[in-house]
This record gives sequence, C-alpha cells and structure tokens, in this order.
Amino acid sequence: CWTLVSNSAVPPALDATKLTLSTTNIAQNEFYDQGAAALSLPTLWIIEARCRRVSGSTTSSLRAPISIQFQRSASQVNLLSIGNGEIFLLASDAARGATATVPTSDAMHTYRIEVNGTAIQVFYDGVLTLAGSLYACSGVASWARIFWGEGSSLVWWETFTHNGSANTGCVTAAGSRPGARSRRCIASRPAPRLRFAVGRAPGRLARTARRR
Repeated sequence: CWTLVSNSAVPPALDATKLTLSTTNIAQNEFYDQGAAALSLPTLWIIEARCRRVSGSTTSSLRAPISIQFQRSASQVNLLSIGNGEIFLLASDAARGATATVPTSDAMHTYRIEVNGTAIQVFYDGVLTLAGSLYACSGVASWARIFWGEGSSLVWWETFTHNGSANTGCVTAAGSRPGARSRRCIASRPAPRLRFAVGRAPGRLARTARRR
C-alpha cells in the first residue's frame, strides 16, 4: 500500500531497470508513503533500499536529496538522509546524528536500516556504517509510517523493501497531495516479508509477499 505524494512538475518515470524520481526546484518533493491503518511493524524492523543519487542539492544541513523516513509510533521517528558523498541520521529535529562519508553518486548502493525497538543501525553495502536511535517529534503523524523518495534532486531507485506488514483492507493507490508533509520533523527472522518493487506503470508500485 504505497501512495505517491508529490508536488513535482515531473512525474515518476519507470523503465526496465529503475524508477526515476525528480523535481525541478527546492520547494518540490516526490515520495512514496505508507502508514495510517495500513502498517503493522515487528520489533526488529528491517528496511532496505537500493538507489543512486544522480544529482541534487539542499539549503539545510538537516536534509539531503534522498530521504527514507521511518516512524514506529506517534512520536518516535528518524530519517536516513543520502546526500552528495555522505549519509546521516538525525539526533533531533535540530541536530544531525551519526554521519559517514561514502560514495552515493557513482553507482547503485544498498542501504539497510535495522530498527530494533528504538535503536537504529544502518548498513552501507553490507557494512555497518551508522548507529543512532528514534527520537521524539511531536509534529509527526500519530501512527506507524514510512516514506522514501526525494526532495530537490534526481534519484534512481532499483528496489525498496521492508518487513512490516499491511493490514487487512489495505488498498494500493497512487495519487497526489501537494504540500502534504512538513519537512520540520525529518525526522531473528521476519515473518512474512513484504517486498516492494517497481510496478508496471509510472506512479504505482507493486507489492509481493514472500516467506524467508
């Protein structure tokens, strides 16, 4: 159940190998969102993305062109930001957390986020690179939520997966809600693993479930 949220002038573009998300100015965002009644999370929440920053810029030290925000509950949130040659988590709404210098624009790279309770570990191409924790943010939604995408950049996405589960009655949808998100709160074995992969039409992602 992924919903496209975008105020970008450029729609998502899909080819045989990747999904391209892009914007034309810093005020635009384009991302896929899952949350509300649609999402149930395990204690060990595993999120994995494979993507490449092609271009992009930011005017804030607390954000980057690529964002993966994950929220376990009403006020527990964090964000993996992928910028030009660096990745980082946040320590709060006003401060960066752990930061690492790594290649992000030369090729596709795999980013694996493990959220164990409130503790976070981030693996870059299989190597533990960042550690942090969820933090309290009163400005986020009052439910579990995850979104991934970009702000002010050109990004190629190859895969995105996590081991949460969609509740009964969830409907996959693609739509547009310009300006729907505030940027201030940038914030053992999984049971059926949900794998989200690029679907067959721009603006829609297909979901398959498999057991590992």
